[in-house]
Amino acid sequence: MKVFVLRELKNRNAKYFCDVVDNRQFHNVNYIVMTLVGSSLQELRKMSSKASADKEKLTLGCALSVGIQCLEAIHELHDVGYLHRDVKPANFAIDKFDIRKIYLLDLGLCRKYVGRNGEVRRPRWAAGFRGTIRRGGTDIIKIHLCHGEISFDNYM
Repeated sequence: MKVFVLRELKNRNAKYFCDVVDNRQFHNVNYIVMTLVGSSLQELRKMSSKASADKEKLTLGCALSVGIQCLEAIHELHDVGYLHRDVKPANFAIDKFDIRKIYLLDLGLCRKYVGRNGEVRRPRWAAGFRGTIRRGGTDIIKIHLCHGEISFDNYM
């Protein structure tokens, strides 16, 4: 799925996503070779919080540029009919060689929301939880704490 989405984005000249250099299967292991990126925004935020108050903080202009690029990346994905479903600082990274360029990463949870006819697809009746429990809604966390597992069949 990731390779298909990345290629679809490149066909539309999307600029905030990695290029697929190669993808194959080797000894029953699928792999993708993509553009080498630098640190994620989460890593940069952690480094910044350890820095002194006057050193290595983002300027207002830099913060605005990063925010705009993140929104444009999400917009590019929506333009090809996909929802990311895992937007967080860890899934945005700067370019390895041009720190002014942002990439949107990890399309593993993305889902097509537009059908072939261009209309928005109807929501599914039920869907299993995807993602990290820690980042889930409070009800999901309560269910996990009370039952030790998440079985949506019991709560739908």
